[in-house]
Amino acid sequence: MHRYVQQGRVIAPARGLWVPVPPQHRVYGSLPGLEMIDLLMGHLGRDYYVGWLSAAEVHGAAHQAPQVLQVAVSAPVQDRTLGRVRLQFATRARVVDVPREQRTAPTGRVWVATPATTALDLVDDPDRSGGLSNAATVLAELAADGKLTDDALAEASEHRRAPITALGRRNPTGGPVDHRWRVAVNTQLDPDL
Repeated sequence: MHRYVQQGRVIAPARGLWVPVPPQHRVYGSLPGLEMIDLLMGHLGRDYYVGWLSAAEVHGAAHQAPQVLQVAVSAPVQDRTLGRVRLQFATRARVVDVPREQRTAPTGRVWVATPATTALDLVDDPDRSGGLSNAATVLAELAADGKLTDDALAEASEHRRAPITALGRRNPTGGPVDHRWRVAVNTQLDPDL
């Protein structure tokens, strides 16, 4: 196997997992992340979903192509780089309970956050979203599907007793409160639309 790895014909994304790299992908040194993630997570025994900007791209709403594949996992997994493919993991409780959907990839299936889950993840974790203004840009693109707002509101309404959250967590608290979304608007956004 060492010889095949040296030739770029096989990669080992985890101990004991050998994945052949088709000729069209050898210049990148790996299969694309979306084609490999289900194999890797199955091998590691993790539940997962592709999320944040990576999910937005799958849904056709990535303002710019993400440089990493962002994945929520049920238990810790170390980030890794395979050739030019970067995988970034974030541990999330109850990954299987989060609304996600299966998509088809050339190597099988892949779990991807629904548009509503993607929207909530982008706002909840602005560091993974390129900042709140970038998240707002992606949300506007996701909203082209009118179902997004209805699904996101339904998800938010399940948490009516949740405390009010400041939109900009690094800014002083205060500002007008949007009770529908349970958010204190304490910062201005500058979406790139």
